[in-house]
Amino acid sequence: MSILKAYLQIAERLSQTSDVKTKLSLDEIASACDHYAYIGARKFLKQETLNRAEQLPNKTGTTPESWIQQWYGGRKWETDSGVFPDFVLAYQNNGAFGDGALLELKDAKGASIASFNSTLPIARKALSGLSLLVGGSVKRWDTPFAQQTGYPDERDCFYLIRTYCENSAKVRMSLVQGTFFETLSTQELLKAVWQELLRGKATETELEQVAEVLSRIDRTDISSTRRIIGASIKPRLRLMSEIEAEGNPHTYDEIPPRTFNLIVKPNTDKYDEFQQMLDGWAQQEGLQLRWRNQGECELSSTNTVLIVHVFPMKHKRNGIHWVCQTKLPENS
Repeated sequence: MSILKAYLQIAERLSQTSDVKTKLSLDEIASACDHYAYIGARKFLKQETLNRAEQLPNKTGTTPESWIQQWYGGRKWETDSGVFPDFVLAYQNNGAFGDGALLELKDAKGASIASFNSTLPIARKALSGLSLLVGGSVKRWDTPFAQQTGYPDERDCFYLIRTYCENSAKVRMSLVQGTFFETLSTQELLKAVWQELLRGKATETELEQVAEVLSRIDRTDISSTRRIIGASIKPRLRLMSEIEAEGNPHTYDEIPPRTFNLIVKPNTDKYDEFQQMLDGWAQQEGLQLRWRNQGECELSSTNTVLIVHVFPMKHKRNGIHWVCQTKLPENS
């Protein structure tokens, strides 16, 4: 499932109820996507998970409960995982942008994006670097593609963010590609962090050597609980991150209140080339896209027609991103 189709289906959910933008949780809103391979909030979305289990490929057993046990590898499925990501879109091998993407949710009462606990926002992430629970459930759902040569390990990362979540006049929502946050590679960022921590405690030569080694440690390794011989406690480091104002798309003038946005960074700064990309993504997902004029189109499926404004937005630290923007209903 592509990110463009996810955007359309979430927009449809947002249009169904007058107060959906501020009253429904992001988990409920994201579950509007009709084809995903993993959901983290299984306890909260219990009935939704039961319903989705009926779509499990090659399911065995006789009840939705047994199908869910199969989906989540026999684990207690009602327990929320609490690990990255919150959702994984199903992989459909259709060539569309963001097919099988990882989706993390961030909700905030104010203008700032909620902090990232024990993670760093990133543009792409390998399934093999995720928890066994997530990776296993994704591969079981993605049957038969997961058994075929060429099944992708690396996935695009997207973030469904909402700010002013309790204020219907100021609320903003966006599906944001991780490129908006990852303006330095994770290794470069971590190296700079270690250099700051070690400065004044080591010589310049030592600092450079130690920081270089520490920067190679994966975030997952950093946050793992450690058992130390002779210790009565199990230490665990926690890596947290907050978004600078320049990395928050909701601080940009181009993202006004009461809008829902898809923000991406394809390999083009030219309008006509991005227009062709959008046409291709829609066609690959069986969606209809009709251009009214340059900068405005109708994106539609069987049940939904969405008026979308399309324009470039210059990231203050990471070049041109493209925005697909639709207005949220006025009756909330």
